[in-house]
Amino acid sequence: MKKSTSLKKRTSALRKSKSAVKHGSKSGRPGTRPVLITVLCVLAWVGISMNVVMNGVLLAFPSFFRWFGLSFPVWYTLSSLLFSIINVFVWIAIWNMRKKGIIGYVVMSILGMALSSSQFSGFTIVGIIYGFIINIIVLILLLMKYKEMR
Repeated sequence: MKKSTSLKKRTSALRKSKSAVKHGSKSGRPGTRPVLITVLCVLAWVGISMNVVMNGVLLAFPSFFRWFGLSFPVWYTLSSLLFSIINVFVWIAIWNMRKKGIIGYVVMSILGMALSSSQFSGFTIVGIIYGFIINIIVLILLLMKYKEMR
């Protein structure tokens, strides 16, 4: 009787450990990634992907956005692509529950707003305001899980 109960417990624990996404915590015991972090990372990767596609279209077809009355210099588009690549690594660090990911997020947010403000127009001002608000909200949400990160 004891052998079958013990075997069931080990099998159950093995299934749980395989299905759970592991990360090390400060206490040394493994746990699952918080749902909040998972949702934020997926949303960030979707946004980064859209930014890469938009900037790729902008580089390939610069006249496309002129139909909408928008024009961006090549340096702006290339720097935006570079920021997207760096942000992928920042969000991978956050996905892996690393505190350096949050630090990277703060740095990239500040640099991103500085880059956006260099393209001074009415459209960009609205984007900066909404971007600032969204960055603050995401940062608050990330900081809620900061103690669980390593």
